[in-house]
Amino acid sequence: GLKKKWPDLILSAAAIAVAVYVMIDPSSFQTRLSITANQNDIIFGALATVVTIAAAYKLSGKALPIMAVIFIGYAFLGKYIPGGFGHRGYSLQRVIVNIFGDQGIWGSALATSCNIIFLFILFGAVMGKSGMGSFFNDLAMALAGHTKGGPAKVAVISSGLLGSINGSAVANVVTTGAFTIPLMKKTGYSKDFAGAVEASSSVGGQLLPPVMGAAAFIMAEILSVPYSVIIIHAAIPALLYYLGIIVQVQLRAGKTNLLGLPRDRLPLVKNVIKDKGHLLIPIFLLLYLLLFSGTTVVFSAVITIVATIIVAAFKKSTRMSFKDVCDAFAEGATQ
Repeated sequence: GLKKKWPDLILSAAAIAVAVYVMIDPSSFQTRLSITANQNDIIFGALATVVTIAAAYKLSGKALPIMAVIFIGYAFLGKYIPGGFGHRGYSLQRVIVNIFGDQGIWGSALATSCNIIFLFILFGAVMGKSGMGSFFNDLAMALAGHTKGGPAKVAVISSGLLGSINGSAVANVVTTGAFTIPLMKKTGYSKDFAGAVEASSSVGGQLLPPVMGAAAFIMAEILSVPYSVIIIHAAIPALLYYLGIIVQVQLRAGKTNLLGLPRDRLPLVKNVIKDKGHLLIPIFLLLYLLLFSGTTVVFSAVITIVATIIVAAFKKSTRMSFKDVCDAFAEGATQ
């Protein structure tokens, strides 16, 4: 009912008010904030801080907001702490200016999220809508389904492949887990082990190039190195991570004598490639653009999104309607 929604409505209105306040005169706001913030800046800065902490609580639980509140409290109360952990204390104005300025909420993390990460999440959503999830599942089944503990290896491989294009652990679990977890349980794995394999495999997608998690893009921004350098250095540890999971799956399968699936129940690699292999073209294009072309990360992302829509149209089984494309963009924005 409306009673349950009113806190969200108030926070939403506050978030919009803060955004409008900044957009009215952004250059003047930025200059004024760094030199001498006025009363309105302090009010909207405090509002933005509360809204950001509330949003973090709703999206990620208690841990992050509690840390934020502790450190903000430390800025005000540190002057009462004796010894090396104490400090001279900071005014409300200085604290709010630091949080609300380009070193805080409007800092490099948000800029990277808006300019780069958002586009790559859109790319992952478009790839998912084209049928990439089922393609990776089928490919993993064809490659590893017949081996000892095959269904669990299918979960590892398919989650790794899908994670390499969406960089989102949650989206990965939802897409591949709906298929792989029941398959693992049916083969004889315990529900706890099946969930653990899927979760650890999906989380690893954030480490696997070409599209890694948000932290990789922020890392590139903070270190002032090209994202392509991050990709190259991340490839080996990411592959070792997945190798470690597959070894664990193999050992557990050997211990409990869990066999793979019969070959007659599995797709053939050549048929899987023939049906949806063309969807790999945008991924190769993205790798080329990021590693060899010298173009910007933003340009690479936009070109690859357009290429995905065009390449998916090559075959009826992967072709997206205008509504599908709009839905993919909506899903990407939500993610």
